[in-house]
Amino acid sequence: MPKHIRSLAAAAVFIAIYVFWLHSHPEALSFREQYQMFLFSWDYLLEHLLIAGGMAEYIGEFLMQFCYYPAIGAALVTLPFLLLLVGISLTGSRMGGKGHYVLSLLPILLMLAYMGDENVKVTFLVSMTASVLAALPYAGMEGARRRVVTRLVAVPATYWLCGPGGAMVYTLVCLSADWRRGRWADGAWPVAYLAGLVTASGFSLMSQYTPVDVWFGQNYHNLRMSVPAMQFVVEAACALTPVAIASLPSARSRWAVWAEAGAVAAGGCALIAFSFGSDKYDAIEFDYLVRREKWDRIIEKAETDGAKDPVSLTSLNLALAMRGQLCDRMFEFSQMGSEGLLAPSRRNQFSSLPTAEVLFRLGMVNEAQRYFFDLQESILDCRKSGRLSKRVAETLIINGKYEMARKYLSRLEETLFYSEWAKKAENALGNETAINAHPTWGRIRRLRYSQSFFGNYNEMDKMLGILFMENAENKMALDYYLAQCMLKRDLKQLWAGLGWIRQTYGDKPPRHVQEAVAMTWAQGHTSFDGVPLPLSREVTIDFTEFARLYSAGSSNPQLNTDKWRKTYWHYLLSAKPDAHTGATDSAIQEATR
Repeated sequence: MPKHIRSLAAAAVFIAIYVFWLHSHPEALSFREQYQMFLFSWDYLLEHLLIAGGMAEYIGEFLMQFCYYPAIGAALVTLPFLLLLVGISLTGSRMGGKGHYVLSLLPILLMLAYMGDENVKVTFLVSMTASVLAALPYAGMEGARRRVVTRLVAVPATYWLCGPGGAMVYTLVCLSADWRRGRWADGAWPVAYLAGLVTASGFSLMSQYTPVDVWFGQNYHNLRMSVPAMQFVVEAACALTPVAIASLPSARSRWAVWAEAGAVAAGGCALIAFSFGSDKYDAIEFDYLVRREKWDRIIEKAETDGAKDPVSLTSLNLALAMRGQLCDRMFEFSQMGSEGLLAPSRRNQFSSLPTAEVLFRLGMVNEAQRYFFDLQESILDCRKSGRLSKRVAETLIINGKYEMARKYLSRLEETLFYSEWAKKAENALGNETAINAHPTWGRIRRLRYSQSFFGNYNEMDKMLGILFMENAENKMALDYYLAQCMLKRDLKQLWAGLGWIRQTYGDKPPRHVQEAVAMTWAQGHTSFDGVPLPLSREVTIDFTEFARLYSAGSSNPQLNTDKWRKTYWHYLLSAKPDAHTGATDSAIQEATR
């Protein structure tokens, strides 16, 4: 294959992967960036240099921090893919290959598919790239003594800088190069490799790392209880593809080359689509959009794809609330009970994140602080998070805990993209006038509770009611109070808030609130005369029709049409009782008599 064709192909691959990260799955990069906090300090560098594979991790985290801006981050993360592609192709060429360079794409596609696992760190990509590039000079190296000395130095160095996976790939590539020369046993390869690993792993064992970490890598994957099989597949592809390029006979026709390229591309793309096609990426994308406050985009996505889990629903309901549409449109989408509105805090790094954002915006500062703190302490690789540290610092500033906030801000000042914000925040510490005038901090200070009490998730509706009662400016708290009552199917509690509804919405209460009031009123009345909340003519007509259809039986298929599926009445009929209320279907039947 001519060099200019190979260069154009490499450029095309770079563009394709860049577009993939930037437009298809920017949330995958943002997800990784938000669970690290790269610090520009000697201590942070030394911390990485003291562990096997730490340099690869340091470089990977350095690249990932730029994903704060997706366009820049996508380009920098794509660069190791390109270098890995070039390294494999050139290594195969130095081993004597004269064709089949399209096989160089196979490890790239496998790597991209493997990164569909959100817990795979960019460290692994950097390690594989660095180990292949380190082996490139050896593939064309002459002189037995030079090769022996190179191996004795490079194997432990690669282990320490790139980790055990990198050392294994380096060793296999070099061994393949010697095998191609017919001198694969020259220099006692097993002795060189084992000597390097024993030397390097001895230092690791003194640091009390487990054997799995020492032999397979402790910074390639966030879940360290076991090693994913796909890691070994990618390592094998990176190590063996160069020798495959050199060993396979040259294709005799252009059609054979195109067929080979098509098979590799089709198989790799299918695997990538499968790896990134799971529902977890819907939840990750919803959270990504929440982080960037893309409220309209969240609603559009839900209208197209739906919201299939509590994380996605929490994000969607927040977007509706931010657009003032929560109690008008929430039941247009399939709801899953109150946990799709405000989920309880769970000790993992992700599932409570949208709820924490909701609590922060509502003014429930102490609850939000607990959620954000627990989320950060639950990060799988025990790192700190720029996004979460920033939020914790904000809650401390709002509550006037300035010295505690200063500790978080001092670390953020050592980052690249949070430092400017942190310096401005630190300058505002103690300046009550500046904080009260801040568009976020000042507003939340006005909205937060004026009295201290113990929070109780099972009484969230009452907590939201108190929040609104103390500050009627907090319309979002009223929306969430009403939504919580409806999702818990607690119509009596909703009825207790009718005065707030009239005070806030006047003669045009939200559509779903009217539906709930219409159902409650119909329990003891034959008409809507005297109902204490204005009901639109459309709602009264629709309820009368709905009650007529329901009287024919709850399994009436006409109740499952699009028109009724978007009403609160349909939710009452179809949703399971909320675990926190003990509501039963008998209450629904009583309401629709």
